[in-house]
Amino acid sequence: RARIVGMLPDQDVDSLEGIFVNFLGRPAYTPIGPAALSLMTGAAIVPCFLVREGRGFRLCVEPALEALPSATRTEAMTKLTQAWSGIVESYIRRYPDHWVWMHRRWKTKPTKNAEGQQVAPASGLRPPAQLAVAVSLVACVLSLITAVNGCGKAGKAAKAGDKDAVRKRD
Repeated sequence: RARIVGMLPDQDVDSLEGIFVNFLGRPAYTPIGPAALSLMTGAAIVPCFLVREGRGFRLCVEPALEALPSATRTEAMTKLTQAWSGIVESYIRRYPDHWVWMHRRWKTKPTKNAEGQQVAPASGLRPPAQLAVAVSLVACVLSLITAVNGCGKAGKAAKAGDKDAVRKRD
């Protein structure tokens, strides 16, 4: 059965596994959950947004993002995360009055490894705590699963970044 999982992953949650991607011109620590779930299940990432129009809303559905089969897991996770982040950024730039954030998006600062690459600082959680967080998140995601009978008018496609490891599917 076809189902949809809704996520709001544009948060700096340093206790979750993530990577730094470019977001609004700055490196932003971003969870890899959507990309990991996409790679584990084969499901595409379909960015969707509600845009206020007068007294109502329009649902904008962007083209689906999928990892190319030739990409390594690391490349695919990075490209997918950057791709959906770039689409979120494009909506923020088009509709800045729709964007409300109550947390510090850039609180986690990148560090450099021995090769000079930006990496996330190690999480302070121990493995049992990480497992508890993961189980809680899976429970939350499962509670969001719902069937959809139809969607509104699709929005204009936004740039998805490098297309070498990501493709859009209409």
